[in-house]
Amino acid sequence: MPFGIYDQDGELFPELKRQDISVVVVLAENEEYLEQTQRNLPEFYSTQGFQVIHFPIPNYGIPSHERLEVAITKTLEYANASQSALIHCSAGIGRTALFAIFLVMKVMKIPGRDAIRWVGQHHPRSLLTPIQIEMILSHK
Repeated sequence: MPFGIYDQDGELFPELKRQDISVVVVLAENEEYLEQTQRNLPEFYSTQGFQVIHFPIPNYGIPSHERLEVAITKTLEYANASQSALIHCSAGIGRTALFAIFLVMKVMKIPGRDAIRWVGQHHPRSLLTPIQIEMILSHK
């Protein structure tokens, strides 16, 4: 998370523009990003010209299937329009992995177990909680 506990000087933010990111999916909850960054991140991103999908997921938790489907669909609409997205929570290993796994399941049309494996190969520091794994494996 730019300006968060792992990037207190905000060095990540200029990199977003250099990497041609145009969409930011914020998975952190309001209180979390306000406490860690001292700013309203979705509003900040918006004022900097980014499209923002604010989809808060409780740390170590899971979202509702309905809300998840809306956020995944919106993210894929941007991707299909050739817009690059940054997906982040706080540390980028739990909720970010969960969201990425659901994107992979939808795009690659593969089951949850295979999507977990795929994301793990490309982001080896991914760390899911038992409830997150259960949500992935039970998804139809």
